[in-house]
Amino acid sequence: MTRQSVLVALALAGLVLSPGAARSQQDAADLEPLLACISAALTSSGPAAYQALVVPSPSASAEKLAAEAYVPGATRVTIRERDRTPLGAGYRLMIELLTERQDQARISTWRLDVRPAPAGAPPPAWRIARQERRPVPGRA
Repeated sequence: MTRQSVLVALALAGLVLSPGAARSQQDAADLEPLLACISAALTSSGPAAYQALVVPSPSASAEKLAAEAYVPGATRVTIRERDRTPLGAGYRLMIELLTERQDQARISTWRLDVRPAPAGAPPPAWRIARQERRPVPGRA
C-alpha cells in the first residue's frame, strides 16, 4: 500500500468514526447558545423564559412542556444534542435533558424544530418553532 493510499484510508476512516466531521456547512449552525438558554430557563429562570424562546408566540404546547420540564430547585440541566436534520430554513433536533435536583435526577427526550430568530430579535440567533416530549425508550 502506498503512502498516499494510507493517507486516503485514514481520512476516510476519520469521517466514518466522526459523523460530525461529515456534516455539511449548513449543518454546522451553532445551536449551543439556544441550548444554553433552554438550560438556563429550566434551571432558574422558569417556564416563562422557555416560552420566550418560542416563535412566533408561545403556544399551549410550549406552556405545557415548560411546566412539565421545569423543576423548582433544579441545580443543573444538562442538554445533549443527539440528532440534527435539516428542515427548511432550520433544523429538527433530538435532544436529551438531564435535570438534577439535590440527590435526584430525571432524563427526558425532546424533539425540537428550530429556525432562525426574526430580524432584530435578541440573542440567541435561533428560536423554537415546535416542540414535543418523546417517550424514553424502555419506559411506558
